[in-house]
Amino acid sequence: MVDNSRLTARRVRLLESELLMLQNYSNECQTLLEQYEQEYSSDISYFITHFSEFQQRVDKSKDATDSPDVNFSEIAEDDPRIRHINEDEECRKPNQDNQEKPVSKKHPDWAKSLYRKIAMVTHPDKIKEDERKERLEKNFQAASRALEENDYNKLVTLALSLDLKTELGNRELIPLYKNQISEAKERISAIEKSIPWIWGEGFGMPNVKSAILLKILQTHKLKPDIDNINEAIELREKGQVS
Repeated sequence: MVDNSRLTARRVRLLESELLMLQNYSNECQTLLEQYEQEYSSDISYFITHFSEFQQRVDKSKDATDSPDVNFSEIAEDDPRIRHINEDEECRKPNQDNQEKPVSKKHPDWAKSLYRKIAMVTHPDKIKEDERKERLEKNFQAASRALEENDYNKLVTLALSLDLKTELGNRELIPLYKNQISEAKERISAIEKSIPWIWGEGFGMPNVKSAILLKILQTHKLKPDIDNINEAIELREKGQVS
């Protein structure tokens, strides 16, 4: 006869491993995204200024009506990576679950006990190791928010990342872990679909960046040649690595 409790425990361990892997990757992606957002903002500002000055020189030397128009819609509109760029908002950060949650002071005993365990190892007064201080303080703040907002799933996930055990049984943990895995995958997907991420990951691939840049320049009434855009992107990237 199959030992269901043993199989359930094994399943929980596998889910825990998958969730921890996704959490770590999600955190790394978020950190990298913040760098890409700064790079993206700086690059776009640079290119708008660059091509605005270029357009002014062209207008002075040649009547604009003599230059053939570039059909930007044919070049860029069908690219799924840039459909959501518009003049007012060039980039949206991945959804960080900004919806307000009901706050209640009545928490299950297991949740309060788990929060105390987390606080014991993450509270600023308890931290002695400098290299972990910032990360653990962030965990403490996240645990406090999770308890305040009744986000017990988040509380359990934080405990898992700190190798702390909960008082929940394996059968209760399985649906909780599955839900957290699904949410982690959604966060990662949102990051990888964001324009700054595509821009940052497109380093060394001018065709990827040019599709995005064409659409943005269009909103600023700028019509540079596609070859000029690719050349400008390549020169900008060379300057960033020199």
